[in-house]
Amino acid sequence: MDCFYSYEVPVGIEMVAEYRSRKGEVGGAYKPPCSGGKNHLYTVDVQAWQGDSVLAETTVEMGRY
Repeated sequence: MDCFYSYEVPVGIEMVAEYRSRKGEVGGAYKPPCSGGKNHLYTVDVQAWQGDSVLAETTVEMGRY
């Protein structure tokens, strides 16, 4: 699978921070698995906002690849 960054997100979803890796890479709203099957864990941080306040937040495990 090719690795790429995308700034396209579904209607009703807002990107508030770009993708970032542990190596400092940044860009776009989504980066698909790129480890080549080396059992890397992929997560996404999710926040629910109302106005300027964070109502809830969690980290969701997307899987290992």
